[in-house]
Amino acid sequence: MKRTGLAALAVPTSVLVATVWLAIACSGATTSTPTPAQPSNAAVNTIAPSAPMSTDLPIYSPPIDTGPIGSQDPNMPPAGLLSAGGAPVQGAYGSYCWTVAGSSTCADMPPLTDSGPDLPLVSLATASTQLQFSLTDDQPFASWAASYVDDNGNYVPLGGAGSSLDPDAVNASPANTATHATFKAPPANDQWVVQVIVHFADGGDASYGWNVDVP
Repeated sequence: MKRTGLAALAVPTSVLVATVWLAIACSGATTSTPTPAQPSNAAVNTIAPSAPMSTDLPIYSPPIDTGPIGSQDPNMPPAGLLSAGGAPVQGAYGSYCWTVAGSSTCADMPPLTDSGPDLPLVSLATASTQLQFSLTDDQPFASWAASYVDDNGNYVPLGGAGSSLDPDAVNASPANTATHATFKAPPANDQWVVQVIVHFADGGDASYGWNVDVP
């Protein structure tokens, strides 16, 4: 039978169903949007990897031994050392005359009391501790005299011994020498300026000073 009018324009049911399923399938498909390519001249921030932390401990290097303490100037007398049973302390130089190869060099220094607080310090463990004096490298001396300066500025003897050579004496002979001297400490419960004067066997002399703290 031939269709006329609107019925002639109707789409077959099977064709309509197929068209609907195709539309649903297309709408469910996932489309990926391509990422725009980065320009070749765009700045790129990068973080440099940090250097690995070292786990090695520093190597201990002991101090270099530069030799005995004291003056190495041949035109000066050897340094004076004072101890109270512990490590020796090098003293400050006072006035001196030093003879080398028949030539003498002398220097007049300010009184050691002028340098009071700045003098090297020797501390005693007890008031009865004795003080020991020597020169660097155990160099010999012919005589010595130790004293401290009291509150009135007087030099009070602490000990002494020996005799020096008098080059003007008739038939002068070399003096006996020593390398160490021991003497008592100044009075207790105070700090004192201590001075040691030595005379050398072949002429010349030197003085040295310290602050000595006596409990």
